[in-house]
Amino acid sequence: TDPASLAAWKQTLERDIQRRASKLPFECRIRRQMGQNSYTLDRGLGSGLQPGMVLHVALDEEPLISPVTGEVIGRDSPRAVGQIQVFRVMERAAYARPLPGVQLPRSGKLYARTF
Repeated sequence: TDPASLAAWKQTLERDIQRRASKLPFECRIRRQMGQNSYTLDRGLGSGLQPGMVLHVALDEEPLISPVTGEVIGRDSPRAVGQIQVFRVMERAAYARPLPGVQLPRSGKLYARTF
């Protein structure tokens, strides 16, 4: 276990984790900004969000829980009610606007997703 072998192994693991994480579905809560046509997302830079990304918006539904891991892997009814486009990403939050012609519901819990 020389240092060069450990460094190469670590680099291989990091690349594999990044590759796998990029394929995972993304989901976050969104809230409408008071008096504005923009929404706040509860995820930021660490989640992989980037300006220009388009996300599907869905109403809150029952969570689907993995029988193996116990983690939430999706929602019961991921039918999109519209789409938003991210325009600003900060460390722990992001901002997005509905795409042109999209009118999102004003009530209920909203989620933004990549799926």
